[in-house]
Amino acid sequence: MKKKISLFLMIFFSVLSFAQKTVSGKITDEDGVGIPSASVTVEEPGKDAILAYAITNSKGEYKVTFTSAESNVDLKVKAFNQRPLTKQINNGDQTLSFKMESEATEIKEVQLKTKMITSRGDTIAYDLKAFDSKSDRTLADVMKKIPGIEVNTDGTILYQGNAINKFYVNGKDLMEGGYGTINNSLPKDAVQKVEVLENHQPVKILQDKVPSDQAAINIKLKNSVTMTGRGEVGVGADPLLWNVKLTPMFFGQKSQWVVNYKSNNVGEQVENEGNILAFGNRFEGRRINASQNDWLNVENASTPNLPVKRYLMNSVHYVSANYLTNIDKKKEWELKVNANYTNNAVNRESYSETDYFATTDEPASKVTQNILNNFYTDKAKGELIFTKNAKKGFFKNTTSFSQYWNADRGVVDRTVNSFCKFHKTRRRGY
Repeated sequence: MKKKISLFLMIFFSVLSFAQKTVSGKITDEDGVGIPSASVTVEEPGKDAILAYAITNSKGEYKVTFTSAESNVDLKVKAFNQRPLTKQINNGDQTLSFKMESEATEIKEVQLKTKMITSRGDTIAYDLKAFDSKSDRTLADVMKKIPGIEVNTDGTILYQGNAINKFYVNGKDLMEGGYGTINNSLPKDAVQKVEVLENHQPVKILQDKVPSDQAAINIKLKNSVTMTGRGEVGVGADPLLWNVKLTPMFFGQKSQWVVNYKSNNVGEQVENEGNILAFGNRFEGRRINASQNDWLNVENASTPNLPVKRYLMNSVHYVSANYLTNIDKKKEWELKVNANYTNNAVNRESYSETDYFATTDEPASKVTQNILNNFYTDKAKGELIFTKNAKKGFFKNTTSFSQYWNADRGVVDRTVNSFCKFHKTRRRGY
């Protein structure tokens, strides 16, 4: 009988030792104000395992229930901007309140990774940071690396092998197709994304009515209001050389403008930056690159099969200004003013020497030819454009002006020498 009583007592006390225990109380800050959303955990000493946990309510009150065979347990309290505390308590029901000390909580650095390419409907967006490198400076430098996009030597942008029909910056067509200035001068760091608008119909009233198989480019800047630009000045002596590039730009929500001045005598062709590269839609009206009608021509010196910069002897000054503004609150009407002026002088010389076989009728001969050209180009162009492009109506009026003061000069020195002896034909030139 005594053995049964002893066994009963052992089982009874074992059940009591493993019974659930409850700890409750309140967590406050140094001023006695309850701390909400603080975590309270119960752990066995020396073990990295949580037995139970609770979160304080809006008044800082908590209640946690746990079961443990240990005589003591660790109670840990953590809260944002408060110093964590740990207290060892006995394994039993009790009420405990804690006052925490203030301490700034340091948040670890978080790196957000964006997708290189995203697609939504007919719009494909390319994150510019995914394609640029330290050697890149301008938008054109990075766009050459984007898959599906090509940038020709004249600045023309092709998408899937076809020319684009529009070039926008933050959704506005400032350059009216002459986008070479922005593409060659806009700093890459100002651009967030390059968006390709596939099957783009620029006339809004014709969207969903007249399909288009051409794409457009929209340059999305990092800021909705951006003042940026690019400046570069290089000077050399003996002989005097210079290369100046100054292009301030402003892109706002209501207006945009770009001023461009470039001048050099180191063989860079900048006089064609104002050329129209994107011609829009046939419903907008026919646009062409105006040129001078030449009634008489001089003989031109030949050019070698080398990059133009290797042989071009030039002295060029090119200045342009482009301005766009919305003239109504709905931003449907736009006024654009575009103007540019070019002054360019090019010297070119070629020399050739040709030897001819002697025949029964004609003796052998040698023909030497030296051609010296001076090409002078002065041209001015201006446009005033009123446009309304809305879902309920389209209007576009363009008033343009162009003037040329070109002059080409050529001096040809041709000499023929006859010989009685037999000669092989050979030709050399530069």
